[in-house]
Amino acid sequence: MLALEIDNPEIELIFQTKFNGNKTKFINFIQDSLKNLENANNDEFQFKKLNPKQNVYRMISLDENEKLSNPFKNVEDVLSFSESLREKAYR
Repeated sequence: MLALEIDNPEIELIFQTKFNGNKTKFINFIQDSLKNLENANNDEFQFKKLNPKQNVYRMISLDENEKLSNPFKNVEDVLSFSESLREKAYR
């Protein structure tokens, strides 16, 4: 004999309405759901493994001794510089 105790009122309502109080039908449903869940978990995390030698991205780095140029080194007044840029853009 199998005793089934349901503490959750929502599941108890489902048991009474959908399965009409049939324990074996309810247990089979739970077993099938657990099997499907196990299969779903196995399929969910499958991915294609990449070859690290073929999937390398190299970043271009600057020489540490090379000095970066500053294109704004001649700008003394930001306001006049921005005004001249706007005028050049419209003409």
